[in-house]
Amino acid sequence: MAATAESALSSRQTPAARPFGLHRLSGGWLCAAPALIATVLFAYLYSTATPLTDEWIFLHAAIDLHSLDWHSWADWKRALEIYPFKPGDHVLALPFAIYLIGSELSNYDQRVEIAITIATLIAQIAAYRSVVSKSAWMTFVLSVIIFNPARYMDFLWGFEFHEALSIMFAILGVAALRRLGSSDYGFWRTIVIGLALMAAAILSSAAGYFGLLGAAAMVSVMRIEARCKFAALAIIAAAFIALYVLLRPPSHALIADWHREAFYVLTALGGVLWSSPVGLFSFPINVRSVTGAVLILLFIITLWRAWNLHRVSEIAFPLGLVVFGLFGAAAIGVNREYLGNWHLQFVAPAVCGIFMCAWVVSKRTQLRIDLLAAVVILVGAVMGAREAFLIHGPAYNAYVRSIERYILNFTPNSPQPKPYPARPPQWDVDQTMVGFLKTRHHVLFAGSGG
Repeated sequence: MAATAESALSSRQTPAARPFGLHRLSGGWLCAAPALIATVLFAYLYSTATPLTDEWIFLHAAIDLHSLDWHSWADWKRALEIYPFKPGDHVLALPFAIYLIGSELSNYDQRVEIAITIATLIAQIAAYRSVVSKSAWMTFVLSVIIFNPARYMDFLWGFEFHEALSIMFAILGVAALRRLGSSDYGFWRTIVIGLALMAAAILSSAAGYFGLLGAAAMVSVMRIEARCKFAALAIIAAAFIALYVLLRPPSHALIADWHREAFYVLTALGGVLWSSPVGLFSFPINVRSVTGAVLILLFIITLWRAWNLHRVSEIAFPLGLVVFGLFGAAAIGVNREYLGNWHLQFVAPAVCGIFMCAWVVSKRTQLRIDLLAAVVILVGAVMGAREAFLIHGPAYNAYVRSIERYILNFTPNSPQPKPYPARPPQWDVDQTMVGFLKTRHHVLFAGSGG
């Protein structure tokens, strides 16, 4: 009898277990679904299967690799020459390896690369939730920033998956190095994992360099033993210098106008939300630059509040993201005469970092900077998504269809004008490329056009 009473009492004190998986959804992941669905819908409506422009670098390299005799030692050596380790400004060694696998499985359908881009964005959300908070509200706002068709080129141009990979690895590297403040992880183990992820980022594009800068900013404000902090910063600095010397990222320094550079960065910040044309060549005071200025102002107020409350260490990770994104935007501005819509994905982590800083500092205070930041972000993101669905998506799809018609009607020495920017001959449409896609039964030549 006593045992029965004890059992009944125990059952009353133990809460009923929730159905499997429900706690994960209630923890916030479900809040990311609307923005993710909108992005997938946008890609479904306006993307095509046809590889485009810069992706032809990869396509021609793949064709050349297919022509090799893998029983010949001489052709093995030729493979190293063909492999596009650094075909232009950026190292693309890792993305090309992934491209080969995905393209072989999909018959060179570039929508596989778009799917990879979306997967990297999901990984970004997971990293933010693992380090900062699993709050449903924070997840919702971050998902609106990350899964936003305002950055339409990310979801229409498959080649941009290389930048998405680089950004993802850089953010994961910063998140890994955040564990230097945890007693559960050894110092050297954490350093090795963090730097390995940064190396993967650098082997995918230039984002890894700025990831190291973000990591340095994060470590500098973390509450860890002074000796460990100094060692970590010295190792990060040494890694940055060594990788820079070995791989030589782009540093053309075309622009030396600080006023233009400042508005370039502000326009990029606002463009993450409000969208932008395919390429912007002027950076006046407008809704994008004003939104960027408001976000920077909110970030400065947040830093001031965190300093006064002695809580700067609590925003170490999002602070690193802000440094990562802002330095990335500034570097692009120095090296490019224009701001491409595809460049905005470098800046999106900074917008996420600004909101996360405001969210962390606003907890347990009456000054709710995070609510103001959320209003700015949500209004801009909704308007940017609307512009993408109604204007940019249909316009870019029409542009791609003109390229598809050119490819379908291509003949050597054809007088028909090229509907795309001039390409180096070795990376342009030619009979070899057209014949290869036909033999692979690419969707374009199957009659559906994608």
